[in-house]
Amino acid sequence: MSYIIIVKPLFEGREILAANEIGYKTIVIGDNLNIEHVMNADVPIEMDMSNIESVVKKIRELESKYSIEGIITLAEDYIERVAYIRSKENIGNGPSYEAIQKCKHKEQLREALCGYPSLALKYAVIKQGEVNYNIDQLEYPIIIKPSSDTGSRNIYLCNNEDEARKAIEHIQNRVEQFDILVEEFVDGNEYSAEVYITTGEVNIVALTEKKVLSVDNPVEISHTIPAAIDNEQFDEIQQMIKEVVKIINIDDAVIHVEFKLSTKGPKIIEVNGRPGGDNICSLVKYSTGMDLVYIAVCLSLGRYDLCKKTSEPMAETVGINFFYSQKDGTVKAFDEEKLKHNNKVLTYKMYQDAGDCIKRTVDSFSRLGYFISLDMDAEERNKIMKMVEVI
Repeated sequence: MSYIIIVKPLFEGREILAANEIGYKTIVIGDNLNIEHVMNADVPIEMDMSNIESVVKKIRELESKYSIEGIITLAEDYIERVAYIRSKENIGNGPSYEAIQKCKHKEQLREALCGYPSLALKYAVIKQGEVNYNIDQLEYPIIIKPSSDTGSRNIYLCNNEDEARKAIEHIQNRVEQFDILVEEFVDGNEYSAEVYITTGEVNIVALTEKKVLSVDNPVEISHTIPAAIDNEQFDEIQQMIKEVVKIINIDDAVIHVEFKLSTKGPKIIEVNGRPGGDNICSLVKYSTGMDLVYIAVCLSLGRYDLCKKTSEPMAETVGINFFYSQKDGTVKAFDEEKLKHNNKVLTYKMYQDAGDCIKRTVDSFSRLGYFISLDMDAEERNKIMKMVEVI
């Protein structure tokens, strides 16, 4: 029987179920497996993942016992390590270690794109602990952020030198393990492309329209599929993504490409070497019938023939809205029954209970909860958002 190694599976273990559907047994490795992981895995292994060579040693032991045909992770913190192991041990299929590094480290992506005027942004990198830095070559406004962080944490829009120096000092005091990326601010609305690549062929499965709290607090508060994009814009976006994929040489992967539609056309913000978070995989499946987790598992095994629609779409438009707070305070009681009995609300989840004291929303991790809707217009979605109040 053939096996696939799944490193640090998603909370609900969807990769395990996908592998089982394809006909593979699973070896699941992680440092904090939950009950679903342990119950569903054929070989669950809990171990310290911080030492990469110890993980490689364990995988070599497993290779002597089992027929292992692939290795995968969809966890951001482990993408780079798994790409390294795949390359070092020549296990299965997937993007190269070098390509994943360009996705994981934002300054490497900027460096790769700097020779292409339509894709490049002006940028500078401040090394860890660097004091005598120079960012005078950039015109304000600028964006300052850690080079490899996630969840919209520690991102600052700066309009002058004083704001920039305060932002840099703040990040240096909080995020010691990453360099700091300083780049020109791009105007325009935010979007993402949900994409998979098979032997060089770029397949755009969906375009997602995003909303953020504000330009100076860019926490994502909603995603909608499909995005309101016309044919001309789609062609420009598709061409941009094909060029970026070729430049960073990423293949046999599901990727999440974040971009803005600026006055100068589409501009790349980030490329993630994994499917999008924030339940975007669920939105894609509900709106297109394409399961990106399933496709990612198929690609890791070289099963290109299985990269296709696995279910029928549930709605023409699917969205997720995140509850948030603009201030510190206490969560006010709200009528959950209205959510439960709204036939356009597919599911919802609250991270906080009525009466909880909370801080204002400053990143993805301080949002209060979410709901996923089917064919619901913006007005009704906004009404539901107002149901959760902080006093």
